[in-house]
Amino acid sequence: MQGHALDSGDPDGLFMGGGLARNLGVTIGDTVALLATTASGGLNGVEGTVRGLFQSASKEFDDSTLRLPLAMARQLLRASGAHSWVLLLDETDHTDDVLHKLKTKYSEATNRLQFTPWYSLAEFYNKTVKLFSRQMETVRLIIALIIILSISNILIMSVLERTGEIGTLMAIGLTRSRIMLLFVTEGFMLGIFGGLSGVAVGTALAIGLSTVGIPMPPPPGMETGYTGEIMVTWPLLLGTLLLAVLTALLGSLYPAWKASKMKIVDALRYNK
Repeated sequence: MQGHALDSGDPDGLFMGGGLARNLGVTIGDTVALLATTASGGLNGVEGTVRGLFQSASKEFDDSTLRLPLAMARQLLRASGAHSWVLLLDETDHTDDVLHKLKTKYSEATNRLQFTPWYSLAEFYNKTVKLFSRQMETVRLIIALIIILSISNILIMSVLERTGEIGTLMAIGLTRSRIMLLFVTEGFMLGIFGGLSGVAVGTALAIGLSTVGIPMPPPPGMETGYTGEIMVTWPLLLGTLLLAVLTALLGSLYPAWKASKMKIVDALRYNK
């Protein structure tokens, strides 16, 4: 953003999209004449001074958007009141709570007022979220398969190396269910330690990269790039840890079952 946004103490100030200002050939401090058709069909005009230029995530929005004080807009259109209001929140997560409070407070005026959250109007955003969500689900599935195959391979090798020990344990009275539980517990511990190590290393790398900043090229619809950061949240960390533990448990089931089904005689003479 250049300059400053609208100010209640500046009744003639204009806040203009950077693309629109460039198309009109104006900059901060220039005077702009605005013309509009009133509700009665006549023409009316007002003058304002450009106080600031903004850049949003949408090039089309920047090329066509002009913000002006409400009093100036009413004077330009020769109208009173407003047909729509935009409420800006400090946190996007508060959208549903504020929407519920507004609907509750103005429940008697629902026939005259309509409350619409931003995500109901952001079709491109919703489609992008669905696309990225499916991509992340695919990546999680691939990671889960890799963990399952890795843990299963490690424990199968462990079963083969400890066949004599397994036979000895069963010979002294350890039940097959206890043998199976032994290897399942081993897989569970591998999942916990591996998950905690991965979360710790990943968090450290994310914080380090975010501190330095990741230069990103302009995405579709934007003119300027931005500096990306990796957002680490508790749900993400817990989900990652849970994925590691569950997949490690699944990967340990077959080796544990294979170990519990060994014949005592064959297991005892395996290493001979």
